[in-house]
Amino acid sequence: MAEVQIADYHLRIFEDGMPADWTGLRASAALFDEYDVQSREPGPVGVVVLSTPQGRELVVAQHQQPSGPGFPLGVLLVPETGLLLIGAGERLLAYDIRVPERLWEDRAEFGFWAFARHGDVILMLAELELAAWTMGGRKLWTMFVEPPWSYTVHEQTVTLDVMGLVRSLDLRTGTLVEGSL
Repeated sequence: MAEVQIADYHLRIFEDGMPADWTGLRASAALFDEYDVQSREPGPVGVVVLSTPQGRELVVAQHQQPSGPGFPLGVLLVPETGLLLIGAGERLLAYDIRVPERLWEDRAEFGFWAFARHGDVILMLAELELAAWTMGGRKLWTMFVEPPWSYTVHEQTVTLDVMGLVRSLDLRTGTLVEGSL
């Protein structure tokens, strides 16, 4: 288990199974979401427990497939807007923790890698996708990629290298920056 404090929010992240206080968490949660936890497919069950300053708890449990090296359970919290993003396996979830409520569910084909915040834009990295969201959880753009790929961000420019083809994209729009190809 990992515990993280971000502003007034307390996160507990269990990457490999249900916590010992599972029954109590489930009963007391202001919002409880569960996805395929009884699955017979290989892969761990990841659990994210978020405690808000108001004493409410959001509990999310999900079977993670694919899992293992390169496909971690990922969490990103934006305290300014109350946005909580969770990525595990192919499932992406967004919550407004102030209410709390689920905003949307999305899919990262062939597996989620990570979230990364760059100023007021959040990037989602996956096996076959690079996508951007606002700090409120609205999708700005998405782009197909294939391994091996990497990226860097400098100011408002994403430099994307997909199998040796390097191009520059606007961070907010995903459009090609003039003269980058």
